[in-house]
Amino acid sequence: MFKQQAHYYTHRPFLSRQKILTAMVYNLFSYQNEDTVKCLVSILEHDLNCSLSPHSLFKQINVSPCPVPVPLMVCGSTDDIIVEPDTLRGWRPYLMSGDRYWECQQGRHFFHFFQPTLVAEQILDF
Repeated sequence: MFKQQAHYYTHRPFLSRQKILTAMVYNLFSYQNEDTVKCLVSILEHDLNCSLSPHSLFKQINVSPCPVPVPLMVCGSTDDIIVEPDTLRGWRPYLMSGDRYWECQQGRHFFHFFQPTLVAEQILDF
């Protein structure tokens, strides 16, 4: 949840906690009924309150792409507001022979949940 927390702290100086979390629910999960929105806001709030995170109102940490000595698969969604496509594409210069880069066309931040068959095909092909 580190990236979601960084997203939250980036917007916190400008909006209330409740507005950010509610917007994040819609951005992460699309439109839901009111009870589901309240439940998901509560889960995000619990994560902010209880999870370890390198992010705070004072500083957000970024992990820069770099080469790795093992085969690497980088994947994400083109409609993700948390890990934006430009950030995902930042890995391209570091990919080596045998590595895999794949962008799911839809599915938002949880593309692996919303598009499990497509993700499974990519993983099996990797």
